[in-house]
Amino acid sequence: MWYLISTLNPDEKYTLLVGKEYLVGRKDCDIVISGDASVSRKHAILQVLHSEANLGGSGGGSGGGV
Repeated sequence: MWYLISTLNPDEKYTLLVGKEYLVGRKDCDIVISGDASVSRKHAILQVLHSEANLGGSGGGSGGGV
């Protein structure tokens, strides 16, 4: 199990389970990042695999980086 905690708001915390994928973005996602115009609606996919986590693009057309 992993915890993802916002550096701007430590009360904003997500529990991440091994073997799952989480969609990261501005709206309608598992992990919502608001207040940052550089983050697309469906920005990235976070995969949690055993003792490591991998972050990759979501395949959206905005061309934003991860």
